[in-house]
Amino acid sequence: MSFHVSQSRLRVRTKVSSDPTAATLETMLSYVPQMVISHYLDNPQLESPEEAKPEHFPAAVLFVDISGFTSLNEQYAKQVGGIEIVTKHINGYFKLLVELIQHHGGDVLKFAGDALIVAFGNSVCTESLETQVLRATQCGLEIQDKLQSYDAGSIKLTLHIAVGAGTLWTFHLGGINRQYEFFPVGNVFGQISDALDKSKSGEVFLSAPAWELVSDFCEGEEQDGDWFVSCVKKDYQIPTKPLPRLNIPVDQRERIARILRSYISIGIQDRIDAGQSQWLAEMRRISVLFVNLQGLKFQVQGKKAESQPQTSSNVSPLSSSTQLLKGVFPTTSLNFGQDDSPQPEEEEDQGFDEMQLNEVLKVAQKVIFRGEGFLRQFLVDDKGCTLIAVFGVFTSHADDAIRAVHAALCIKNQLKSLGLKSYMGVTTGQAFCGTVGCSASQEYAVVGDIVNLSARLMVASYKGQHGILCDSETNEIAGQKFNLKPLEPIMVKGKKDLIPIFLPRKPSNDARHGSGIPISETHLKSDDCFGREAEIGIVFESLESLVGSDSFCIACEGAEGMGKTKLSMQVIKMALSHWELTGSNYHSRIAFASGDSIAHDTPFLAWSSIFNQLLGFTSDKKENEKKLKEKLVDIENRNECFTYACLLNELLPLDITETKSARSLVNNTAAREEKIKMILLELITVLLKSAPILIVIDDCQWLDSASWSLLYTILSNTSSCLFFLCSRKGNKVELYKTICDSVNTCHMELHPLDTASTIKTLAHMHDIDVSGIPKDLGDFVCGKSQGNPFLAKEIIKILFSNNIIVKEQNAYVVQKPLDSVNISSNLTAIITANFDLLDPIEQMVLKVASILGTNVDLTVLDSVFPQEARVSDLEEEIVALKKAGILGLVPNMPETTCMFANNLFQEVAYNMLLESYRIKLHEAAAEHYKKVFERTDNLASVSNLLVFHYERAGMKEKATYYKNRLLARKRWANAYKVVSTVRHWGSLGENLSRSSSEARSVGSEVYDEM
Repeated sequence: MSFHVSQSRLRVRTKVSSDPTAATLETMLSYVPQMVISHYLDNPQLESPEEAKPEHFPAAVLFVDISGFTSLNEQYAKQVGGIEIVTKHINGYFKLLVELIQHHGGDVLKFAGDALIVAFGNSVCTESLETQVLRATQCGLEIQDKLQSYDAGSIKLTLHIAVGAGTLWTFHLGGINRQYEFFPVGNVFGQISDALDKSKSGEVFLSAPAWELVSDFCEGEEQDGDWFVSCVKKDYQIPTKPLPRLNIPVDQRERIARILRSYISIGIQDRIDAGQSQWLAEMRRISVLFVNLQGLKFQVQGKKAESQPQTSSNVSPLSSSTQLLKGVFPTTSLNFGQDDSPQPEEEEDQGFDEMQLNEVLKVAQKVIFRGEGFLRQFLVDDKGCTLIAVFGVFTSHADDAIRAVHAALCIKNQLKSLGLKSYMGVTTGQAFCGTVGCSASQEYAVVGDIVNLSARLMVASYKGQHGILCDSETNEIAGQKFNLKPLEPIMVKGKKDLIPIFLPRKPSNDARHGSGIPISETHLKSDDCFGREAEIGIVFESLESLVGSDSFCIACEGAEGMGKTKLSMQVIKMALSHWELTGSNYHSRIAFASGDSIAHDTPFLAWSSIFNQLLGFTSDKKENEKKLKEKLVDIENRNECFTYACLLNELLPLDITETKSARSLVNNTAAREEKIKMILLELITVLLKSAPILIVIDDCQWLDSASWSLLYTILSNTSSCLFFLCSRKGNKVELYKTICDSVNTCHMELHPLDTASTIKTLAHMHDIDVSGIPKDLGDFVCGKSQGNPFLAKEIIKILFSNNIIVKEQNAYVVQKPLDSVNISSNLTAIITANFDLLDPIEQMVLKVASILGTNVDLTVLDSVFPQEARVSDLEEEIVALKKAGILGLVPNMPETTCMFANNLFQEVAYNMLLESYRIKLHEAAAEHYKKVFERTDNLASVSNLLVFHYERAGMKEKATYYKNRLLARKRWANAYKVVSTVRHWGSLGENLSRSSSEARSVGSEVYDEM
């Protein structure tokens, strides 16, 4: 298997049209509350959320809390396709809710878990507050009347509804990567919380301030200050006033579309631009991070208030969907218990100081976006705020669990520096990723058992004061990296069995001092690199001629899993062996580092590790400073180097006193980096005077710009330095391309291993002879892995763990059928990560092609491709997928036919499609083949395909119909042969005449069946 994707993981978004189509604009409008869009239409001078000012206005707020989704999710969690069933019910229910809400003039502000927050009124509304409350009340009563006891199979969905009234404040916060969050806040949410506490299923409650406004118009019953409303009096019922459809003037479309993008995740934007808004939903393996933080200070009711933690250790920081609304902020709905914490005193609403909250949001955005995660939601109440982040949607990585745990640790540390406590849960597994809601109002969400479990672990981390808790699947991937410590298993809501939990601690290596670590025996115990003899030979020749020659670079590219890291270690082993044989004591002249996918924007990160090794630094900072001065003393511009040497404290274990000159650069990042680069260049120049140096950098696609600049400078201005760079295929960094094009660089690509090398790799895993690998096992692994050594070894591990094969003496023994285990599900992460390097259009082509099987007829593909996601040039996308190594030509077949380069690619792409999408595409394929049959009357050529696609589309009657037709054709053919034979041998007399009659009878039967 080989991927040759022409884009780096840090994918630049496809340039979008400045003139959005009506369909694109309509879709984007559904992701943003109408009051946000109206704000920009009413203020044409505003060009971005950064310019938007806070607003406050009187409004009624309707909160609709749905009960039953948790039970529904638990019921279907382990069932095949269960998550889709849950999501179908969620969206079906939300669609009915949104239609009723908008019919009454309500504006959906947030999908808060399994609840909706709705506003009646905005900054330009001319209706009185009492009218808005009456509209919200009538809306709530009709919702209860029409949707109470909604049938979701064996689970009944019920509703708790509350209405509050008061001043609503709106803010536009964030801004990292030009991404903003819309925040509605106000004491009205505290009113709703109190009312919901008292409500029962099927009831509509009004807060005391809301009831006071409409008490003359409604029938109700007082309960502890709030009011249960039974109806609006007939004489006071007001006509419904549907939420008006926004009409965006033609000359405002470009501006509004540009602003809307600031509120919509880039991954969603990409798919909307590609016409795939109806195909957003996928099944993905993701890592979910839930964060709750305590200690926020904000303006509430005219005075500063500080969020209070729960008073009981038995109560969670998110104790119920109603508790989450207490105070001034709306937040997500999670039913964890009851609230008994103190509330702020009632005073006049004087506004809200958003500065600290905005700082918290930016901290979260920076960390999450740095790890290429998705900020699902950020909602706040007066007990703290809840953040949901997801890693693995839009851009998957094999290490998403590591990214999630790293994000949790970073957010925790940075919030601690702001004086805030935080509690977190991290889980990993399969989930539905797509939109919830309907075409009129929707949000992108993740749904599944692991999402609920992440929230439960967040609560458990608060109860146990652990800070961060992870589940077992996260531990399997991130356990070693973060020294995860197993704790006593716990019980959580909705689970019958104990849940294993793990506590992350400090990462095994300090990112501040480099992602690489000094070369050790561990590095050099790597597997031998079978099939890479030519590449190693090039390195050997370069080492031979290194002393006194211009510095040289070998740039090696390969797809993920192709063995780049193993080759790096083999190069180091070979260099050590070569220099030892030549009597050169150059062991300390080899340095290894690796790019960091998470900290890829940290200046000089890889170089900090390299210089730690070359200078022989330890944890003794005073000793390190002494070594540094010894190297700098003979440098011509040593005075300048000494002046700015304190800047190296950021990279190396040093504690040099800061100088005034260095302090003056504190706000000038570019100047600081130039000074650091100057010192590091001088240092390596001094080191190269005494002996050559070999620098090996793995995963260099993750190097920061400062590191690339230093590398290029050293390569261009020194001698006797050999660089060996390993990069994922498609590194688009400009300096990297410049280096590769240089006369001082050898650029080579790692291709898939041949069969013999793959077999040797498998044998080496358990130290057995090549002859000890059965032919059927070797063929199976080679066929599945397609020359990718990492996948080949992973397949062997999977077969071992499932007892499909065992090792006996010096051989592998196959005990069960090799295809009795689902290989693709175990390798999904690495394959999906490579698929995500493709642009959305290429991904869509790949998914649609997967329903056709391993071989893909481009004529059929074009016919079944969804019209709403149509591509302008299908052939161009196929060419791109062939270049990426995902599709290939079929031997001895027309050019209109191609095939998946590996059947695992087809399986993973197919499994990413929701069942509903598969059914739609299989039906389209069946209809295509039906037309072919009707046009050619050649049933034999398409019959099996017709039956296959109708069966996969769930259309069993049609599948059976075409099975019978094919059978009838065969019987007719056999009967015809009999008749022909009889006629040929007509002289046989009476017996032959009888046979001919029987044959004609059979033929007549078959004809009738047809």
